[in-house]
Amino acid sequence: MAYYNQNPPPINVNVSAPPPVGYPQPGYQGYPPPQPQVFVTQAAPQNSAAAQTAWLACAVAAAWRRLVVCADLVKNLAKERDELNLKKALKKVETQAKAFSISENNLKESLEATLISNKKLEEELSLFKDELVETSDQYFERVNEQLSFLYPDTDLSRMDLFKRT
Repeated sequence: MAYYNQNPPPINVNVSAPPPVGYPQPGYQGYPPPQPQVFVTQAAPQNSAAAQTAWLACAVAAAWRRLVVCADLVKNLAKERDELNLKKALKKVETQAKAFSISENNLKESLEATLISNKKLEEELSLFKDELVETSDQYFERVNEQLSFLYPDTDLSRMDLFKRT
């Protein structure tokens, strides 16, 4: 067995010789250092009611400490769970908000496109109304000309496009 992390002495060397003067040479074992020897003895427990009560009190105190530690762990786990649930809910709300903002942007763009299309359709409608009035007026004049040709004695001066007869 090597002491002080040194190599054991070679076999057939007299270990009982005194060490040389000065520091010991590497590999010199010398006498092992004294080891402290401590013996702890404990008296056997007495079977008295006081000893049993003391033992029970110690056991209850230890159980209570474990219970308090477990309760603290449960509280911490509950807080972490709640924080995790809040983080998940926050992420879900953020994704929904992004979806709503995207949807809102799409609706705004669609509304703008619809308003532009509505203006174009209103302009076309007013043009079609004007063309319809012009076309109706042309047909009315043509019919009046045909009637005056077929019935030259008839007075058509009272006839107008917008009058009912």
